[in-house]
Amino acid sequence: MRAWRRLRNLWRAEALERDFDDEIAFHFEQRIARNLAAGMTRGDAELEARRHFGSVVRAREGMRQARIADWVPAFGRDMHVALRSLRRQPALAALAVLTLSLGVGAVAAVFALADALLLRPLPYADADRLVAIVDTFRSGPPRTTPTIPELLDLRDAVAGFDAVSFVDARDFQLGGGTEPARVVGARSEASFLRVLGVVPALGRLFSDNDGAPGAAPVAILTDGLWRANFGADRGIIGRRITLNGQTTEVVGVLPAGFAFDFISADPVSVYVPFPMIPVYTSRAAPFAGVRRVMAVGRITAGVSYAHADVEVRTIGERIAAAHPEVYRQGSDRRDMGLVMRAERLQDFLFGGSRNTMRLISVAVALLLMIACVNMGQFLLAQAVERRAELAVRGALGATRGRLTRQLAAESTVLAAVTAVTGLVQGALLIRLLQMQVAARDPFVATRIDMTAGVFLSTIALAFAVTLLCNAVPLLFVTRPLPLQALATRDVAPRTSGRHVLIAAQVAVAVTLLGMAALLVHSITRLESGDRGYAIDDVMTMRLRVPLRVQGPGVGVMYRQYLEQIRTLPDVNAVAMADAPLPLWPATTFAIEGAAADAATLSAQQSGYCIVSPDYFRTLGIPLRAGRFFTDRDDTASPLVAIVSEQMATTFWPGRSPIGRRIRAGEGPRAAEMTIVGVVGNVRPALQLEPMPQIYVSYLQQSEPNMMLLIRARTRTGLPVQAIKRTVWSVASDQPLFDVRSLADRVTSMTAEPRRSLAVLLGTSAVLAVLISGAGLFTLITYVTVRRRREIALRRVIGADIGDVMRLLTVPTLRWTAVGLLAGFAGTAAGGAIMRSTYAGIAPDDPALSGLVTACYLVLALGALCAPAVTGLREDPAAILRAE
Repeated sequence: MRAWRRLRNLWRAEALERDFDDEIAFHFEQRIARNLAAGMTRGDAELEARRHFGSVVRAREGMRQARIADWVPAFGRDMHVALRSLRRQPALAALAVLTLSLGVGAVAAVFALADALLLRPLPYADADRLVAIVDTFRSGPPRTTPTIPELLDLRDAVAGFDAVSFVDARDFQLGGGTEPARVVGARSEASFLRVLGVVPALGRLFSDNDGAPGAAPVAILTDGLWRANFGADRGIIGRRITLNGQTTEVVGVLPAGFAFDFISADPVSVYVPFPMIPVYTSRAAPFAGVRRVMAVGRITAGVSYAHADVEVRTIGERIAAAHPEVYRQGSDRRDMGLVMRAERLQDFLFGGSRNTMRLISVAVALLLMIACVNMGQFLLAQAVERRAELAVRGALGATRGRLTRQLAAESTVLAAVTAVTGLVQGALLIRLLQMQVAARDPFVATRIDMTAGVFLSTIALAFAVTLLCNAVPLLFVTRPLPLQALATRDVAPRTSGRHVLIAAQVAVAVTLLGMAALLVHSITRLESGDRGYAIDDVMTMRLRVPLRVQGPGVGVMYRQYLEQIRTLPDVNAVAMADAPLPLWPATTFAIEGAAADAATLSAQQSGYCIVSPDYFRTLGIPLRAGRFFTDRDDTASPLVAIVSEQMATTFWPGRSPIGRRIRAGEGPRAAEMTIVGVVGNVRPALQLEPMPQIYVSYLQQSEPNMMLLIRARTRTGLPVQAIKRTVWSVASDQPLFDVRSLADRVTSMTAEPRRSLAVLLGTSAVLAVLISGAGLFTLITYVTVRRRREIALRRVIGADIGDVMRLLTVPTLRWTAVGLLAGFAGTAAGGAIMRSTYAGIAPDDPALSGLVTACYLVLALGALCAPAVTGLREDPAAILRAE
């Protein structure tokens, strides 16, 4: 009979049995009638009929097996028995399920993060065909964006792409409000939005004529800006707004939900055409070699990534051959080895997170392994308790398959409970992860969710690991049990295997805890200690000079800002810089009279800061030799520089660098300058030690994007509006934005990139410690229960509490010590991996590792002793009488 009909007959079982009974009764009467016709008496006729038909009960069971899917109610009965068996030890069962579900929930959160970053396609049309164009060099920047002339040459030559476009971000002043407002705008080449497959909600996208020399200014608003600043007015198309002092026509509004914020730390609010003018597009222009844009291409349908990459590489070789003067550096004019590449856009945007994802994935996998070990300990202990019971069932006729089915039902119950609990905990962890990521990357935060794929993966994982945890106990309890074992109740397996598992989970827990402690210690060192500058009572605000101001006028306007702000009574000192603090050493410099070959130059790296004269006084950076900048260090004077003490001692050991000449700066800013001062060391962000730094005058190096640094006279703070009004008295159209204390900015620069990792790794470590502690507790509880009679006998014949405690805990404590030693080594290995992956990770500290090990040992002793102490409170005489 077909399976579906047997399932349907489950609801017709009573009717089928009635029909079967009627049919049996009919045939029975027919047999009796035939026997009576043959001359038998009534009694003999009925007796012969019963012998002929045999057991009616067995026949009815055979009918049920043939016509009804009886395994369904049988499985239900098995599930009922499984739930009843779990209720025998509810506390230990709940502890085992809770620990395993914590591991499953943590994996669900990592699944969600990996899905958001690496697996789920980007929210653009045919996102699988989008690529980023990048430049790499055999001798030079390892990975960077192309120049605009390179992209124009590539677009003219490429055949396997539907389009190649580019975009960059700029600060824009949006007029018409109560004060000059700053928004982040994207300057996009005309086809960029079409490459992403965007369909405007209102109006149109850019045409090929937009952005051409002489073209009228136009803009496209994002949905957020349209709703927030223009009241979602559908008549916005054709209206004119003021952007950077220019009257600009609004030609489109982008759809809700569209965002391409990867080019800026802040969300993009408005799109304008990229100005396709010679200053950007001509190779002869001074800034044409600046790598300012992000390039995106759309591969032609049917063309593979590999083919597109090969084509881009080939064209890159032609570009390098056609313009060799652009791709040579150093005094020996060595070829930099340009290699243009095409990468999947998603890999380009999120590929940098792979190292973090690997580290988190390893941590969570180790956490899940500990949880599995703990669940296995519980199931093995339960299996030992039930082995005699299962042996009795086998003696009464239960087949090995029947016993296996019963145990499988119990595994299914555990898996179901673990899956549900893991999903709930996973949802909570995903929510916490969203909150953690939202502050740094709102786009990624919106993609982290309990999607159908994450949901199904979590359920599958919960069932898989639970069934895997049941494998060893299942093999153990289904082995034949000697009859004498039933008489002596000696059914306990050897404990060495469980002790090895305990050592393994202790080692993993200590490793994770040590790595988390090292990360927190590194963040603490980055945020404290001698930075070389004072951050208290310093406020910062960013500005971008209006576009109407060009050339030397930029520095003049900056000087006027500073002069006016100094007159405020609450201001102690004020300065300007292109960055609040010296940055990572990434500027190559040459020393006059010294070697200038490529190898030497590559080793001469320093930070490069554009600052005003009072920058050092505002931040409390001391002068070691020479002088500070003055307002006389302008474009009419020889170029000068100030270097840090670290740079002076590194490159002029035992000598004074004052009066020495160096050549530094990137692109058009590269120039020869004379060192006029040496200042104290400043530790850059994400660095534990000071690095070489070069400072140049803001009047000699023009920079439109700067930052005000203002030190207050008192701790009452600074009047932000008064400072803004002072600046507006010089330039009424000057936007001031991103107002933050220097302390807050330093924290975000140094700690935030590592804080998310510390939270995730620390959470995994805490969970691992709790789970491994629960495993120790479970093991000693099991051992104590199994040896109750032995313990009672030992106490009766004179063993004291210390003897019993040593008996119960010392074997496990030995293996715990082995795990601690392995965890100590694992912490050292994990620290080496983190230092090779992340900047600013402190070196190994034996004292820190020892503290972590000692803390875990205290927890382990508590988990080991608590159940043993509880067992010792029982009366030995009562135990022996009960036994």
